[in-house]
Amino acid sequence: MGVLKFMSAEHVALMNALLAEAREVRAAAAALGGEYVWLYELTGCPDGATVYWSATIGAAGLRFDLDRPDDPADIVVRADWTELMRSLHAQKSGVRVEVRQEVIGDPDLLERLGEVLALGQGVATVETRLPAM
Repeated sequence: MGVLKFMSAEHVALMNALLAEAREVRAAAAALGGEYVWLYELTGCPDGATVYWSATIGAAGLRFDLDRPDDPADIVVRADWTELMRSLHAQKSGVRVEVRQEVIGDPDLLERLGEVLALGQGVATVETRLPAM
């Protein structure tokens, strides 16, 4: 199959399959007591489009999608796509580069959802191929 393209439909499907099997992630997500959406809104893509990545966190666990949700998100993180990709490329080389971002939403909820996302990252991180820069 080769290395998957970062945040492609195949990459997201594999992450979701891994997350569906992760009891600890489901338990942490269910413990939040509701269903929440965390939306990444990335502008500045090479084709001029805005890219959306969303994470739904709730009783069913954690699930990623590549679409903007119909309902408003509880947390929105806005950033520049190119800046984020440069940061991810640097991270693969062991260098941490901060990305300027605008975060909209309740800071307490951001922290609680962030804990579940971090737990999910530990379960569903797979090798991917980042877009060329």
